Amino acid sequence: MAYYHSKKQYRFADQLFKASMIVMSLMGLVTATALFFVAPALAAATPTIDHAAATLVIRSLVPPLVILPVMSLLRGLFPRLQ
Repeated sequence: MAYYHSKKQYRFADQLFKASMIVMSLMGLVTATALFFVAPALAAATPTIDHAAATLVIRSLVPPLVILPVMSLLRGLFPRLQ
């Protein structure tokens, strides 16, 4: 995105941003949903005694899986200031 902003191709940069936002949001939601439902199986495969607590810890990683892809796109939205 910063590359297209530097070339003053703002329309293409906006289209790229919107398409990327949709793709990254969907991928974040899919992986977060998968991790949420697979968490009990992952917790059962660990050597912990309390599998319920391990499941809770694994499920606590779900919100960052939704937020971080979107945050990485926002980083490229703003061109570097010189």
